[in-house]
Amino acid sequence: MHYNFSLVLDIYIPKASENKLISIYQSNLDNENDAELFIGPKGIGISNEYHKKLNPETWYRLGIVVSETAIKKFVNGVFVGENKIDSGRWSVYNVFAGGQDQGFLLFTDEDNETAEFFVSAIQLRNYSMSPEEITGLDKPDALGIPISNSGIYDLHFEDELKDNIVNWDNREIYVRFPKGTDLSNVKITFKLPFEATSSIASNSEIDLSNGSKILIITAQDKVSKTDWNIIAITE
Repeated sequence: MHYNFSLVLDIYIPKASENKLISIYQSNLDNENDAELFIGPKGIGISNEYHKKLNPETWYRLGIVVSETAIKKFVNGVFVGENKIDSGRWSVYNVFAGGQDQGFLLFTDEDNETAEFFVSAIQLRNYSMSPEEITGLDKPDALGIPISNSGIYDLHFEDELKDNIVNWDNREIYVRFPKGTDLSNVKITFKLPFEATSSIASNSEIDLSNGSKILIITAQDKVSKTDWNIIAITE
């Protein structure tokens, strides 16, 4: 069972659906019981505990952060309340990649307690986001929800002996150079995820004479960052 995940939605409730229940997510893939979280007349919640009433004909960015003990709810980047949870009901069945009957359903409930509404963007993250990350996403936008990808791709160094090796877990990049290479001005080129930025520009020169250099990638959401440690090896 996977307990830690986050769901971000940009939504609009029409006047016709005001004060009706709207299902957000359903963990039972056969849709045989109540959904796990609703938008209702008194706000967002479950089990008669709701927070932050949502007005009709208004765009909102909802942040739903699930952990083993609580569902924390955010509206337009602001924390509005949480529902304590203490069972596997709210978890996601996630045994192995590519398996059957895994994941969860959106916007469905076993007895159709889910009124019509509009969704312009959906984002799912496989971890419980921090309040700072949610706050950074702010309000709904026609361009969608900023992503948190702070990776790096198609990385190349001038004069490297062979393709560099990336250790994704430790955020290290190992680069092999011939002995005697001048490492004080090594040209580096790379690609970034959509709208991410870097502390060092691609197609520029870096100094690896001390053996290493930190390259910082900032994601589109302006909050998520990764420090990539470039380590030079001569052989």
